[in-house]
Amino acid sequence: MKNFTVICPGPCNASCSFCTWKEERNPLHIGAYINKLICAIKKLPVSCKAVTVTGGEPTISKYLEPILETIIHAKRFERVVLATNGSNLEANRDLISNCITHLNISRHAEQESENKIIFGSNETLTDKQLSSNIEFFSKNSIPTRIVRVYKDEDNLTDQKIFDFVEYAKTIGAYSICFSRDYRLPISSASEAEKNILKKYKPIADESCPVCYARVYLIRGIIVIFKSAAQEPSESSGDVFEYIFHPNGVLSSDWESKNKVNLQPEHVTSDQRMKEMEGIKSCGSHANPFSIGGCK
Repeated sequence: MKNFTVICPGPCNASCSFCTWKEERNPLHIGAYINKLICAIKKLPVSCKAVTVTGGEPTISKYLEPILETIIHAKRFERVVLATNGSNLEANRDLISNCITHLNISRHAEQESENKIIFGSNETLTDKQLSSNIEFFSKNSIPTRIVRVYKDEDNLTDQKIFDFVEYAKTIGAYSICFSRDYRLPISSASEAEKNILKKYKPIADESCPVCYARVYLIRGIIVIFKSAAQEPSESSGDVFEYIFHPNGVLSSDWESKNKVNLQPEHVTSDQRMKEMEGIKSCGSHANPFSIGGCK
C-alpha cells in the first residue's frame, strides 16, 4: 500500500542534526496550495489509503487546519498520521483529534534537558505537557507513537533501550519506534537491536523493499526497530510513495526532483472491490503492529 505524504508549508522550530528537511522559500498561498492538494488527492491510486502530514513543524503551520480538513473531506484515507515534535499540540489538539487516526511524536531522549539539546530548541514539550497531550489523544482513541532517531555511535545498549521504554510507558505512549538515521544505508538488525535480540524475539516483521522493520513487545509496550531509505522510491526503482510539497509539486521523492503527473484512475466496480479487499487484509487497522509508512 503506497503512502501519501503532505509537507506542511512553514518553518520548523527545531534544528535536529539528522534532519534532511529544508524550508521551501516559495510556498504557494493557502488557496492555491489547497486547490492543488485537492487535485492531487483525486488523482491518487485507489490503493493509496494512508496519508502522513509532516513538516517543518506542522503544529506551527497556518496551513495545518485547511490541510487536515481537505484530507477529511476527501473521505478516502483509512489512516491519517500527524508527525510532529509536539511543540504546539495543545493549541491545535481539538482540531487534530477530529482529523487523524495516529500521532507520531519525536522524542530523542528521556531527559528534558538532553532532548532540548538534540532538538536545538527550548520549545519542546516538558514531560508533563507531553503526558497530558498523549492522555488527551488516547481518550479520543488516537494512539501515540514516540519516535526516537538514533545513530550507530549513540551506542544504544539494552539498558538504555529499557530506560527509554520505561520512560515512554510513564508518559502513556502506545508504542516506540527506534528509527535509525535515514542518512545511513538500510541495514538488517543494528547493534542496538542485536542487544535486544539476546533477550526478546520479534513478534512481527514489517519490512518492505525499502525498509527494514521488526516489531517487539518489550515490557508491555510495542517497540519497533526500523532502518529506512532516505528516498524510498529511488531505492525501490518504482513509485513507493507520493509526496506533496509546499510549492504544490507532487513527486515521488523528498527532494522534489522526480515529479509525478498522475491521471485519474478509471476502474471498474470489480477492480475497486478487489483493491479494497486487499487494503482490508493488509491495512493498518487490521494489524495493530503496523508501522504505517517508512517515513
